[in-house]
Amino acid sequence: AIIDSLSVRVDAGELVAIVGPSGCGKTSFLRMIAGLESPTRGQLRLSDGPMDRPKIAYVFQDSTLLPWRTVVENIVLPLELAGKSGRQSYQAAEEALRLVGLRDDDAAKFPRMLSGGMRMRVSLARAVVTHPQVMLFDEPFAALDDLLRSRLNEEILRLWKDQQWTGVFVTHHVSEAIFLSKRVIVLTDRPARIAEVFDIPFEYPRSASLRTTPAFNQIVEKIVAQLRGGER
Repeated sequence: AIIDSLSVRVDAGELVAIVGPSGCGKTSFLRMIAGLESPTRGQLRLSDGPMDRPKIAYVFQDSTLLPWRTVVENIVLPLELAGKSGRQSYQAAEEALRLVGLRDDDAAKFPRMLSGGMRMRVSLARAVVTHPQVMLFDEPFAALDDLLRSRLNEEILRLWKDQQWTGVFVTHHVSEAIFLSKRVIVLTDRPARIAEVFDIPFEYPRSASLRTTPAFNQIVEKIVAQLRGGER
């Protein structure tokens, strides 16, 4: 089994991070939430009430942009797939482009003309353009340098505050997990179980300087110690 006896509750509007050893099942768990895979046992519910399945957006490790489409055409793609087209959809895509910190003159560029950080911003814009209720992140900034990662972490928190979605963020980067989330869920090696859940005590909004405080680094050390204790 990849995952065994894993029980997690994420409340509406909460931002939770998941860390654990490579190959322990973090991405598989995320894909189950997205409906891309099904559990062989147990139950996964996305609502306690009678509401329909919430609208979900998934941000992958790679930007997964279509090279033959411009930036704005990539952002508008999920709206087109949902049967929405026309000027209104392109206006929504242009608004999402600005929301993630890109300029209007970036809209006509092709992915090959963008830096890695800009491509990830386009990927974020493509996710938020649908106004999702749930955002799933699968190590989206793993290939970026620490400075750019930190800036995009701040963008994530700004988008979360503005759009008020529920977020699940998978990462190997412990500082990133702490900076973003209300709780950090540490998984064991395969089959994945919950080793420990860390409540993060810092209030939002969070500034970059938080990462340099003793309290922040104490939590980093505790989570790293938990991860190392679970290594085989």
